[in-house]
Amino acid sequence: MVSVFPVEVSPIDSLPLLAQALPEIRVEARVAVTFTITPPGENALHFSAEALAKWSSRYSIPLPLIENSAELLPPAPALVQPIPANAGPDDESSNDDEPVWQIKDHAIRKEGKTLYDRLGHSYHIKRTSKISRTWRCNRHAKPHFCRGIAFEVMGAKSFSVKVSHTCPANLDVERDASLITKAKVNACSNPLVSSRKVVEKEMLKIFQQNPDRNFPVVANVVRAVQRKKQSSYPKNRTDLHFEWGPFERCIPDGYFRADVVIDTPRRYARHLIFATDQQLHLLRKAKRWYGDGTFFLCPTPFYQVFGIHAFIRHGNLDKQVPLVTVLMSGKRKKDYVAVFSSILELPTPLGEPRVEEFMMDFEAAMWQACRAVFPTVKPVGCSFHLTQSFYRNIKAIGLSPAYRKDSQTRNTCRELLSLYLLPAEKIRKRFQSIASNATGLMLRFCNYVETTYINSTIWPPECWSMFMQHVRTNNNVEGLASTNLVAFLIKMHAKAEKLAMTAKLLSQKQVL
Repeated sequence: MVSVFPVEVSPIDSLPLLAQALPEIRVEARVAVTFTITPPGENALHFSAEALAKWSSRYSIPLPLIENSAELLPPAPALVQPIPANAGPDDESSNDDEPVWQIKDHAIRKEGKTLYDRLGHSYHIKRTSKISRTWRCNRHAKPHFCRGIAFEVMGAKSFSVKVSHTCPANLDVERDASLITKAKVNACSNPLVSSRKVVEKEMLKIFQQNPDRNFPVVANVVRAVQRKKQSSYPKNRTDLHFEWGPFERCIPDGYFRADVVIDTPRRYARHLIFATDQQLHLLRKAKRWYGDGTFFLCPTPFYQVFGIHAFIRHGNLDKQVPLVTVLMSGKRKKDYVAVFSSILELPTPLGEPRVEEFMMDFEAAMWQACRAVFPTVKPVGCSFHLTQSFYRNIKAIGLSPAYRKDSQTRNTCRELLSLYLLPAEKIRKRFQSIASNATGLMLRFCNYVETTYINSTIWPPECWSMFMQHVRTNNNVEGLASTNLVAFLIKMHAKAEKLAMTAKLLSQKQVL
C-alpha cells in the first residue's frame, strides 16, 4: 500500500490519518546510542586506574591505562551497615548517635575532672550533691556560648542530657585533651626540653596513627604545656636568703658560674652570674662590650637583670649576641665592682680579656665601677639613653608645649639632641654657640646639659661622642626577661646554645 501525504505534513503528524485508513499499523523505531569515554587528561576528571579498568571490561572498549596523577591521602570508603528487614523507623539510626560517657582527670587547665560524651562535647563540674552531679558544657566563648547540661546519678553512674547543646560539635576534643595531658607529663619529666619540641613529638604520634584527623592550634597547646611546666619549677623566693640548690638542678649543667654575696652590717646583697663556656670564650676575645640592665619583669627577689653583649662579625655583617647574664639585687657601685671582679676571675683558657671599650647607659655607679675594675678600658655612653635623658628634662621643666608649637624652640632642642654626632673636640664649642642665644626655659635646659654632660667629670663629651660610629646604642641588651626564675634562665640558656649556629650562618653571609 502506498499513501501520498501533503508535503507540509510530516510523517509523525500523518499517523492519525493512517490509523483511520488501516485497521492495524505496526511502527518500529531504532535508536542508536553512542557512549564516549574520555581517558583522564589535563582538563578532565582524574579517575583511578581501577575505575578505568572496570569501565573497559563493562563496555568492551579497549582503554589505555594512563595514571598521571596520584592522591596523597585517598579518602576511605564509607562503611554502610545494612538495615534489618524487620527494623522500625526508630531503629534506622546507628549507635554512633548515642553518647558514650567517660570522665578523665587533669584534662583541662584547672586540672579538674572533665566529662566527654564521644559526640564532640566536653563538660566541667557545675554542681555536686550527695546523690547527683551536674555537668556543664565547656564552650563559653562567643559566638558559641553553650548552655548544654548533663546530669549524673552518682550511685548508678548513669548520665543524661538535660539541656541540649547549641555549640558545634568537635569530634577531636577528647583526643586533643589526651594530647595536652601527655605533653604536660613529658614536659615536666624533661624540664630542659622546650615545650614546643615536646608538643611536636606528641602531635607526630597522632599524625602517624591517623593522618586524616585535624590538629589543634599548636600555639594554644604549647601555651598550656608551658603553664604546667612553669608550675612544676621552684617558686620564686621573696627574700635573698634562699638555697640555690633546688634552682640549680632545674637549669643545664655548667651555666651557673658564681654566687656573689655582699654581706655587711647595714646591707645584704646577692648577685648570680650565668654564662656558658663558649660565651666566656667570646667575652675574652671581644674588644667592645655592651652592658645594660632591665628592671621590667625581673624575677623576684632580684632587682634587675644585667647583661653584657658583644658583636660577632664576618665581613660587613655583624650580630649582637648575649655573653653574660647577671641577676642583681642592687645597682650601687659596690654591686657593680663585685660583679665585674667576679667576671674577671671566671676561669677561661684565654686569660685576661681584650676589651678596650665598654658601652653602657648613663648610670654613675656603673661608670665608676668600670673605671675601678677596668682602668685601661674606655667607658662609652649610649646615644639612646643620652637623648632620652635630654627629653625627660625637657618635659620636667615644662618645655614640651613650646617644643611642640614653636619651631625655633624645637630646632634648638634638636640641635642639642644631636650634639653626640659631632667630634668630641667640637661639642663644647658648638654647645656654647647654642647656649649663648638661649633665654627662659631654654636657658634652664642648657644649664642642665652643661652641668650634667659638658663639664661633667663622670660623663665628659669624649665618652659619649658617636662621631663616625656604626653602633651607637646598647638597646639589644634589654628586653629578655621572664617572671619565673627558672623559666628565665632556661630561655637565656637556649639563646646561648644558638651562638655556634649564629656564627656559622654569619660566616655564610646570611642575613640574621
